[in-house]
Amino acid sequence: LYRYQGDLDKALHNYDMAAFLSPGQGNHHNQRAVLEIDKQNNCKALYYYARSIKVSHKPFETSYENMERLYKSNKAWLRKNNQAGLPTRSDKRFKIRLFNALFVDLHRRLKVDTDPAYNHATTLDMDGVIREFESVLKGDVYSDKVLC
Repeated sequence: LYRYQGDLDKALHNYDMAAFLSPGQGNHHNQRAVLEIDKQNNCKALYYYARSIKVSHKPFETSYENMERLYKSNKAWLRKNNQAGLPTRSDKRFKIRLFNALFVDLHRRLKVDTDPAYNHATTLDMDGVIREFESVLKGDVYSDKVLC
């Protein structure tokens, strides 16, 4: 209910408490992922969707579809914002958002690219994501709180 009332802090607290009390259930991890998407933190959303799927007792099956929607919207954001010249923007929020989007997209590609020819391209993209992360770190953009 707190999520629908706009009180994200209380909603986060309750989802964390649910995870503590019932760690084998996936629903609360899915709900936590939804909150992370609301905060535009796709990296953490991906983490919580994965947790909701991989719990020990009752995975939340809808998280598979939610993760696919995350991949799709993330890819659209990258297509719109990662055009030539944009990665050179220096504002910190953009660089963090760009790295998180590249990281999530890399996970999408690792999940779907089973053809060895595509795997080579994915490996090259992984090198690019690592370079972007190094650039972000050199710019002292990240705080510990932002890292997944």
